[in-house]
Amino acid sequence: MRAHQDIVLPYSGALHRDVFGLNDQAFVTLFLIGNSMSEKGICILLIENGMSDKRLIEEMLNMSGLDFRLEKADDLESAIKLFGECRCDIILLDLNLPDSMGLDTLRSLRLEICDVPVIVLTDHEDDQSGIEALHCGAQDFLPKNQLNFELLKRSLKYSIERFSIYLDLSTKIIELHASETELRSREARFRNLISSNADAMLVLDEHNIILFVNPAAEKMLSKKRELLVGSRFPYKVVLNSTVEIEFNGSSNRHVVAEVRTVEIEWEERTSCLVSLRDITQRKIAQKSLAESEEKYRFLVENIQEGVLVVDCGSNTTYVNAKMAEMLGYEVEDMIGKKLFDFMDDEQSGRVRALIERGEQKADKNYNFEFRHSDGRKIYTHMSVSPVMDENGNYLCAIAGVIDVSDRIRYQKEKDALQQQLLHSQKMEAVGLLSGGIAHDFNNMLAVIMGNAKLALRHLKENDTGHFEMKEIMNAAERAKDLTMK
Repeated sequence: MRAHQDIVLPYSGALHRDVFGLNDQAFVTLFLIGNSMSEKGICILLIENGMSDKRLIEEMLNMSGLDFRLEKADDLESAIKLFGECRCDIILLDLNLPDSMGLDTLRSLRLEICDVPVIVLTDHEDDQSGIEALHCGAQDFLPKNQLNFELLKRSLKYSIERFSIYLDLSTKIIELHASETELRSREARFRNLISSNADAMLVLDEHNIILFVNPAAEKMLSKKRELLVGSRFPYKVVLNSTVEIEFNGSSNRHVVAEVRTVEIEWEERTSCLVSLRDITQRKIAQKSLAESEEKYRFLVENIQEGVLVVDCGSNTTYVNAKMAEMLGYEVEDMIGKKLFDFMDDEQSGRVRALIERGEQKADKNYNFEFRHSDGRKIYTHMSVSPVMDENGNYLCAIAGVIDVSDRIRYQKEKDALQQQLLHSQKMEAVGLLSGGIAHDFNNMLAVIMGNAKLALRHLKENDTGHFEMKEIMNAAERAKDLTMK
């Protein structure tokens, strides 16, 4: 057998019975070898064991005017071997050979050589044998007793051309068969894919009639496939878009479904693939989340405490109304500004030092001085909590801010009053002490003055000591006046 390299064609009974003459159990290898006409004309393989018939056919070929090359073989075995050595474009075959007889000759030949046309040579006007040969794969049959060069020439040309057409047709049939097989395979894979999909899947025609449902759709719609297929899908679908529908599912459960629709080919017609995803729980969660967010937003906006959020670049990303009111700004005027814009230089330096030490990454309490929009200081107490991502990287800090300016002022006033009270108490103590001392001093002065007066009574003005006693008396009087003050 020839070595083949191109396309393997599995045998299909009807096709190869008509074209190649093979039975339903056979397999052939069909090789498309391009143009069957060689550059040097037609190469003809004559398989004939009769010498006279060989000479007669060769003479007719010479008379036909064809550009040809003739190869000859006496039996089937040598013909097959010769065909493997040379490239022939057509075979003239006598059915009765030394090693094979009748239509078996043609069948055996086609099993080995299937890519060139065959013309069968019959011994008599046996149309039945010729027709059977055509069914077995021959392109034409020629009775030897009616053979002439014109008939031979026409048969050769027409057989080659017909066989070329058959090969093209066979190729197209093979390609079509392969395409159909691939299409069926894809449809099967697609059907399996949507059948096993967790989402509900439906196929609708152009009138919204259900052609197919998967098990998930049966479960979601609470109906069996038999009831769904052929019925009308009651909801409007829009191609290449996502919509939401609501309906009552099993046990009268309220279902919210997300519907997506795309155009597909289903059983050789344009259809729509509709997917329904149950998003009821997602909707419930979203509603709960929205309610929770609204509740906490209400709390944050109405809490009697300022809330301040600062990102890793010290930019203000959120403030509540209380915080903005505390510093004399509108909320939108504070968003996007640096935290340092609301502090004086001294306090800004303190905050920058805290950031450089990384203290903003830990829960801490601070006493900070902000600057009001009118320039006055706002004393606050801040509780700072950091926000980290899943990798532990610092994202922002949330601070609860309490205005303690009034408390600070009251404390300062209290401290001043306490200082005044302490001073007055000190002065009172000093006064009490001074009064006691003055009393004792007066007592001592009274003794001095009394004794001085007694001494002066016994002394005359010119007596020794009178002047001194007089001076003692005067000094005691002055001391008495001083204590009275």
